[in-house]
Amino acid sequence: MEEPTDLLLSSGDVLRTVIEGALAAVVVMGADGRVRGWGPQAERTFGWSRAEAIGAELAALIVPEEMRSRHREGLRHYLASGEGPVLGRVIEMEAIVRTGERIPVEISINPPVQHQGQPVFIAFVRDISERKTAEKAQSRLYEEARVANQALRDYSSLIVHELRGPLSVIKGYASLLADGSMFEPPAPARRAIAELLRSAEVANDLIERLLMAARMDAGLLAPEYSLVDLSAAGTSAVERAKSRASLLGGIVVPIRPSSRRSAVWADPGWTAMILDNLINNALVHSGDAPKVSVEVSDDRPTSIWVTDRGRGIPAEAAARIFERFFRIPDHSAASGSGLGLYLSHQLARLQGGDLVLESEEKTPGARFRLDLQAPPPEAE
Repeated sequence: MEEPTDLLLSSGDVLRTVIEGALAAVVVMGADGRVRGWGPQAERTFGWSRAEAIGAELAALIVPEEMRSRHREGLRHYLASGEGPVLGRVIEMEAIVRTGERIPVEISINPPVQHQGQPVFIAFVRDISERKTAEKAQSRLYEEARVANQALRDYSSLIVHELRGPLSVIKGYASLLADGSMFEPPAPARRAIAELLRSAEVANDLIERLLMAARMDAGLLAPEYSLVDLSAAGTSAVERAKSRASLLGGIVVPIRPSSRRSAVWADPGWTAMILDNLINNALVHSGDAPKVSVEVSDDRPTSIWVTDRGRGIPAEAAARIFERFFRIPDHSAASGSGLGLYLSHQLARLQGGDLVLESEEKTPGARFRLDLQAPPPEAE
C-alpha cells in the first residue's frame, strides 16, 4: 500500500477547491505589486470580478489612497532587504471596494512563496464590518450605561448629603430629650424618645455607609498604612462591642493574645471598622444569647477570626455574601442595609488583604477570617 503524502495539496484542482471554499477572500500578489490571484470571496468582498482584478495593481484596486505609497514602499523594502514587518501577522485596516466605499478588514499576509523564481504573496482578507458595527454598538451601550450609573451615583450622593443635615437635627434634639436636658418626659415618652434616637442612629449609620460606598465606587478611597498590632486591634473591638452584647443578652469572648508578634501593615481605621462590623453582625444574627469569639492564631499572625454560634450562612447564600445590598432571605428579623459585609470586603482588599467566609462543618454559626499584609521590612 502506497504511503500517504501531502503532495495532493500541490494539485491545481485541490488548491482551486480550497480557494473557492475559503471564508476569507484569497488575494495573490506578484513581486510587481499586481494581482495574480483573485478568489470568489474576493469578488464578493470587493466587487471586482476575477477578470477585472487579475493584472491590476493591488494598491490602486483596494488600498485607500493615503496608504498606497506606504504599501508600495513596503513592497520595495521587502524585495531589497527580505524584511516585512506585516508578514505572518493579522492586522486590521481599511480597504476600498468597487463603489469607493471603505470597509474594515482583517488581513493576514503569509511569507511569500517562490513561483517561477519570483516571490508571490498570498493574503487572506476578511470583511469585519459586522463585527465592528457590533463593537461600536456595545461600546455605545457601555458608555451610556457608564454615564447613567455616574448620574445615579451623583444623584444618590446628593440625596445622602442633603439628608445629613436634617438627620443631625433630629439626633440632636432626640439626645436632649433622652438625657432630660430640656425637660423630664414621662415614662411612655421616654420609651418613644429612646426608639427615636435609636432609629436616627441607624439612619445615620446607613447614610455614612452609602457615602463610603459612593466614594469607593468613584475610586476616592485610599488606605493610610501604618503598623497595626492585630491582637490589640481585636481586643479594642471586643471592648467596643461589650455594651451591644450586653443589651442583646450575649457575650463577646475576650481575645487570647498570640504568642507571636501579630503586626500587620494596614489602615488602622479601616481595620477597626471591619472588625466592628463583623462582631456586630455576629451579635445581631446569632439569635438569643449570642456568643462571639475573636482570635488571632500563632500559625497565622496576620489573620484574625470572628466566629459566632448562630444559625450560620446557607450554602446557596455563601457565594453572594459580599455582594452589595445582599441579605439572606428570612435569615433574621434584624434589620440591615446589606452594605456592611460588602464594605468590609472591599476595605480589606483595598489595603492588600482579604475577607473570607470559612466553612465551619463541625459547629454551627459563621466564621469570617480577615487577612492583612505583613509589614514591609522598612516598617519593622
